[in-house]
Amino acid sequence: MKFKPIIENDLVRIRKLQPEGWSDIIEDFKYYIKSSFCNPIKVLSNGEIVGIGTAVSYINTGWLAHIIVSEEHRSKGIGGSIVNYLCSYLKKKKHKTISLIASELGYPVYKKAGFIQETEYIFLERTELLEEFSSENISLIKDKDKDNIFSLDVKVSGENRHELLSQFLNDGFVYHEGGKILGYYLKELGEGLIISDDLETGKELMKLRSLYSKTAVLPIQNKNGIEFLKGIGFEEKFSNKRMVYGNEIIWNPKKVFNRIGGNLG
Repeated sequence: MKFKPIIENDLVRIRKLQPEGWSDIIEDFKYYIKSSFCNPIKVLSNGEIVGIGTAVSYINTGWLAHIIVSEEHRSKGIGGSIVNYLCSYLKKKKHKTISLIASELGYPVYKKAGFIQETEYIFLERTELLEEFSSENISLIKDKDKDNIFSLDVKVSGENRHELLSQFLNDGFVYHEGGKILGYYLKELGEGLIISDDLETGKELMKLRSLYSKTAVLPIQNKNGIEFLKGIGFEEKFSNKRMVYGNEIIWNPKKVFNRIGGNLG
C-alpha cells in the first residue's frame, strides 16, 4: 500500500470514488490541492487509486476530511491505514487535537483508531428558500471588521482558522449593533458558516442564509437555533457524529448557527 499526494491529474481518476449523496468531491479536492494548510493523499494498489483522504492543519488543531475507500476495496483495512497516516502527519505538526465528522460507514473505523464522540450535528431542510428578509443591522464585511471576526471565531470555535476564513471575507456579512460586531455569516465558505455571540443575532443571520440555502447544519447543543429553524419551516432529517482524537478543545457549540462543512469544521 503506497501513500502519495493527490495532484490535479488525479482528479479524473478519483471521480469514481464519489459517494452517493455527497457534494462534488472534485471541487473539494481542487481546493485542498491549492491550499497550503491541506494535505490530500491517495492510496495506490497495483497502480489504482483505492482510497483518498485529507489532513487539514489549522494553527492549533487538525481535521481529517474526505476519507473515502472504493466500494470494491472496503473491509481491507485501507480506511484505517489512511486515518493512521494522516493522524501521524498532523502529530508531526504538533497538533494535540484532531477532529472529524463521521459518516455512519466511517464511524467504526474512527472509533477503532482512537477517536471518541464529542457531539452531533443536526441536519435540517425546508422545501423552499425563504422569500424575503432584510435587516438594517446586517452589512457586508469591511476591512475594519476582520480582526473582530477572527477574535469571535477563536472564542467560539476554540480554533485558529484565520488562514481559511480570510479567503472568504469579501463575500461575507456581519451583524452589528451599537458599533459592536455580534455575529458573522460567510456565504461562500463551505455550507455557509454562521457564528454569533447571541441567539437573536444568530436568528437574523440564519434568516439571511435561508434566502440562499434550503439546508442547515447545527450542533445538537444549539437547541434554540434548531427550534427557531423548525419554526420557519425547516424539518430535522438526520445527524452525524463529531469525533475527536487527543485533547478536547474548549469551544461553544451553542454559538454555532451553521457549520462550515463535514471537512473543515
